[in-house]
Amino acid sequence: ASDAACNAVTTGNWSAGGNWSGCSGAGGVPDATDDITINSGVIMTVDSAAVANSIVVATSSSAVTGNGIVINSGQTLAVTGSVFMNPPTALTSLIDVGAGTLTAASISITGSATASRFASISISTGTTTLSGSVVFTGTAAQARFIFTSTGRLNIAGNFGSGGTLTTTSNGTINFNGSIAQTIGTYATYNNIEINNTSGGVSFISTATFLGTLTVTTGTLTFNTSAITITGATTIASGASLVLGVAAGAKTFIGLVTIDNGGTWS
Repeated sequence: ASDAACNAVTTGNWSAGGNWSGCSGAGGVPDATDDITINSGVIMTVDSAAVANSIVVATSSSAVTGNGIVINSGQTLAVTGSVFMNPPTALTSLIDVGAGTLTAASISITGSATASRFASISISTGTTTLSGSVVFTGTAAQARFIFTSTGRLNIAGNFGSGGTLTTTSNGTINFNGSIAQTIGTYATYNNIEINNTSGGVSFISTATFLGTLTVTTGTLTFNTSAITITGATTIASGASLVLGVAAGAKTFIGLVTIDNGGTWS
């Protein structure tokens, strides 16, 4: 990385070097070695393929403009390491994936103690892919992960509790890790897919699925959680759904399909 800090200092396009300070890439933009900070009051628009080693969204303290990142439709932001969002003290901080693509090792969202000072990730029809987890800290109401349309989160770690999850009738979370994964405590999910190759996936709380459940690879365990699935449930050949103990009622409203070789127990 550059010896100087790589900071987004002026709102505008990611590809414009004049909007950055201290970055290592050609023309002054960040390259894959840079640890980036998005300064307060600055919103960067990913207008072409963009890279970073890590990203910190600084505390939003401007009373004029929030801060964050907007990924244009069809564009990609590839982060080798973590994405960390600090709690705003004024206005809001937003990473708007939109109809674009975000890849990273992990995402951490810290909720402000002040109402309406939101730190948020939002996906419309785009995709976010993580090799690790989504972690929420701080005040749950102000730490938000939002699906506004048919967007998709592919996650190889845990989807943590302690935030606010907002789903639509179309958004999907795909648990595709190679270790044990947990699905956090939220009242409502939409579509859930299980593509876990080792360790399995477990619910840790009561939840209602507004959409579908598809167990393609690995094992999903409900444990003591009370679960209601409104849409269809599909268990593929070689995959397993473990209902757990009777203490948590399991209600399947939609069609249940267990392929030859699938397991329901």
